[in-house]
Amino acid sequence: MSRSVLSYALSLSTGAFTSPMRAAQGTVTKFASQLGNIGNIATGLASIPGAINTLVAPLSKPITLAADMESLNEEMAILIGSAPKASQMLKDIKSFADVTPFQMQGLVENAKTLLGFGASTKSIMPSLKMLGDVAGSSSDRMERLTLAYAQITASGKLMGQDLLQLINAGFNPLQEISRTTGQSMASLRDQMEKGAVSSEMVASAFKSATSAGGRFFGNTAAQGRTFHGVVSTLGDAWNDINRSFGDPTMLALKPIIKDMTAMAVELKPLAADFGKALSTVLRG
Repeated sequence: MSRSVLSYALSLSTGAFTSPMRAAQGTVTKFASQLGNIGNIATGLASIPGAINTLVAPLSKPITLAADMESLNEEMAILIGSAPKASQMLKDIKSFADVTPFQMQGLVENAKTLLGFGASTKSIMPSLKMLGDVAGSSSDRMERLTLAYAQITASGKLMGQDLLQLINAGFNPLQEISRTTGQSMASLRDQMEKGAVSSEMVASAFKSATSAGGRFFGNTAAQGRTFHGVVSTLGDAWNDINRSFGDPTMLALKPIIKDMTAMAVELKPLAADFGKALSTVLRG
């Protein structure tokens, strides 16, 4: 889309945002004036949800996306122990999402699963790319592969239940180990039952299967070029536009919402007094 066309499109939509914002400002001003009259406390209380809705409703998607990213940054910072590293990881995940069929939100959840099971920060992106190649275009398989892989990494060895999870998600690491080492499946199953198939062996199986010559080599990139892949990428791009608009809007709304919250707190004792007075009147 050319810059002139984009500018024109944005100018057309400006009124859709500025008009509700002006209306919201009027609602808040009206609400504040109502606080001076004890007889209008009930009306003042009732106006709070409406004022908040007037402020937020027209901007719901951009603000939600911006707020979700803010929350993700905080969550990742806690998991990783560093805000700058968390920010960089989210940027790396976004870059990966941009060229694959996977949505950023799903990949972030996959990363959180790996981190939650003790994976190192530097291993996250290589693991996501490796698991993504095996998963192809399926977010469901990606989720199941990630969980099983994280469990194996945490326990340090491959167990029967983990193997079943991987097979159900489309990958049998014993077959890949057999292919690369020449060992029989029977021998490998016997080793697994004795706890001798380590998590490092499983990781190597994933790596060989997704490297040049492997069954899943380049699968994610290929899926990213399909129709579903480019539609997914378009969705991420559109979310980026909304998030870019939502970030400054969210920051501007925060102090307004805080002020409204403070007003509501101040109203509580007045509302209680009003309720008692009304109760007395109703009882005669």
